[in-house]
Amino acid sequence: VWVGMHHGQFRAPVGAIEAEKLRWYLESYYRWPAHEFEKRARAIEDELPGWGLALWSALQGALGAVLPEWLVESETRRRMLTLRMFPPRPVPISEAAAVKLVAPFADAGTRSAMLQAVLDTRQGTADGRPPERLESDAAEAAAQATLLALPWEMLATPTGPLFQRDPAVGLRRVLVPRDARRPLKPTRAPIRVLVVVARPDKAGLIDPRASADALIDAVAPLGEAVTLRFLRPPTVEALAEAVREGGFDVLHFDGHGVYEPTTGLGFLCFEHRDAALREAGEVELISGAALKQAMGQHRLPLAFLEACQSAQAADRPEGAMATALLDAGAESVIAMSHSVLVTTAARFTEAFYRALIDGRTVAEATTRARQTLASNPERGPGLRLTDWSVPVLFQRGEDPLLVTGGVPAHGGEKAAREKAARHETLPEIANHTFVGRLHERLAIERAFETRRVSVVLGVGGQGKTTLAAEIGRWLVRCERFRAAAFVSVEATPPIEGVLSQIGRALMGRSFVVQGSGEEAIAHAIDAIRDWLSRHPCLVVIDNFETLLPPPADAPAAETLTDKRELRQAMLDLAWTLSRCGDSRVLITCREPICDDRFENGTRCHVLTLGALPTRDAVALVGQICRHEGIHPNAADDDAL
Repeated sequence: VWVGMHHGQFRAPVGAIEAEKLRWYLESYYRWPAHEFEKRARAIEDELPGWGLALWSALQGALGAVLPEWLVESETRRRMLTLRMFPPRPVPISEAAAVKLVAPFADAGTRSAMLQAVLDTRQGTADGRPPERLESDAAEAAAQATLLALPWEMLATPTGPLFQRDPAVGLRRVLVPRDARRPLKPTRAPIRVLVVVARPDKAGLIDPRASADALIDAVAPLGEAVTLRFLRPPTVEALAEAVREGGFDVLHFDGHGVYEPTTGLGFLCFEHRDAALREAGEVELISGAALKQAMGQHRLPLAFLEACQSAQAADRPEGAMATALLDAGAESVIAMSHSVLVTTAARFTEAFYRALIDGRTVAEATTRARQTLASNPERGPGLRLTDWSVPVLFQRGEDPLLVTGGVPAHGGEKAAREKAARHETLPEIANHTFVGRLHERLAIERAFETRRVSVVLGVGGQGKTTLAAEIGRWLVRCERFRAAAFVSVEATPPIEGVLSQIGRALMGRSFVVQGSGEEAIAHAIDAIRDWLSRHPCLVVIDNFETLLPPPADAPAAETLTDKRELRQAMLDLAWTLSRCGDSRVLITCREPICDDRFENGTRCHVLTLGALPTRDAVALVGQICRHEGIHPNAADDDAL
């Protein structure tokens, strides 16, 4: 290790045992924070300060008096401890290592395709180096990965962690670039964030809204100072297109990553560029070289990597993923050393962006956000966690100023109210939160990429309306649609009434259907079509079964309820509105709709709901019981 011109031999005082303890504490303890698990967690917490002191002592042992002198000399100025490393030369991955890399993926077809993608990276990586040099380079890459994985953020003197000193000492890992670049100039607010939520089913499906919801909430108080744009679809091709269009300062990647430590190869898991394979949940592994090609000449001020998949302590991907992003054009990368709780991510994100807007550098903002995590360790009811060491900062060179300072963050509450008003016609859930239906939600959202209509089928009481409303709220919240309109045809309103409900939901309460008759209806449809063509919106038509013909064996009285004209008018309206710009239509119905336009195919997506999985059903019943004051005992588990 080096400090200025001083260097020494460093021996890591913490190793695999401590790493496994930390992994359990950060990634497993929160699931059951009670009884013996809580005792074990508190014991680990008591050890954490000692690990920080041990790291400091090991550095001091390598450098002698240089380190404490540096700390004293920098009391009156901005202090930053920089771990400077040189990126190792790439080493061809062996077939055995590649097989091990893709082994965690359950689907055999997915593993085979991913294995080929990994092996394809071997082309040209040897560069004519002899075997002994390749072996030496592989050892260097593995050693650097081990060094990067140490919990440097815990560094502490007897008076406490460095980041909590006054003034604080920040910490960053700098990977010395292979090529020189001019520093980027700071931008002006708003900070424009491109959010990539890549959750291919076959990479281990996790609810994509969990962290995205937290990100939206985190930046909401900052109002117009931070804007979010979600990449759709979350593919590397769409990323390349977004790069060509320009207009974003931060790439926020929420997805899986895999890493092979002996070669230093890291991959990000994007959803597949082929629409059919994407709907099937296939993964596309993107290497650092492929990511660099997608980024082209674009200089990215900041990338934010949010881990959503646990890995073995020795195989953490954040170092290689950060290296790949830095090499691809990012100036700074914030990664998570472990899977992070939603609460932790939200608090860190809000504090981080607020500090950037206040005119802090990226490293200073990281330190500020770390202090925020440390000041309040409560992470939920009955859960306290010391997880401030999880965010890790990698940089390419100097610590940049992302935004010119003094930009006010305002308008958050007003913006939140305005967005909520855009989906206020969607029915709310009275006695529980939304539970389950992850695969169905993703299927509909993905279908809307290429198809205009989605039809949700299911028996009565299965949750079709609740699912449709939840999808509408989410897609408005993440800006896929500007607004959502909800209309139920259960009471068989006249077509004028349907148009009035849709128009008011989209354009405001002043919208009215002027008069009655075909001319008034046509005029109202034209107004709504014009709006939908200019503003992407979702129109939800609920309970369509009430307009379907009754069964042939229905009593004579029921056959009188056949609403043939209204049914045809509603089908024509739904199809017409679905063709407007980037707007879409979602229909719920108990029975299939006998119309070629609404059959499953390239134009329409049809989804039949099954029963909730047992785990989700028990969670739903449990919520309802708690709301109603019913408290089942252990003997009621089977009944639940």
